[in-house]
Amino acid sequence: MITDDAMLALLAGSREYTVCVLRPGPAADRADRDRLLWEHGRLNCDLRERGLLSITLRIPESPEFAGVGVYACGPERVRELLADDGAIAAGVLTYELFAAQGIPGDALP
Repeated sequence: MITDDAMLALLAGSREYTVCVLRPGPAADRADRDRLLWEHGRLNCDLRERGLLSITLRIPESPEFAGVGVYACGPERVRELLADDGAIAAGVLTYELFAAQGIPGDALP
């Protein structure tokens, strides 16, 4: 059982993250879509290696959502990082950002 003190200590260590929700964009069906998505994945891998993108989840079976990412920085920094994403620039993907709080060390099993 987690005590109130243990929970308060855990919450005191929380920090700012940004949740990015990706959706198919207006140009989701363009001919070079696969190449653009491959490079989108390369950017994600680079951001992960640099410690900026903590979690990436693809949502392949949804017509409404393409994926979710959790960034270890604020929304303004994420906007700067996504400015280099060719799939977003080409309209293959669109995104929404949400400021969030989380506890460092949380991870997928």
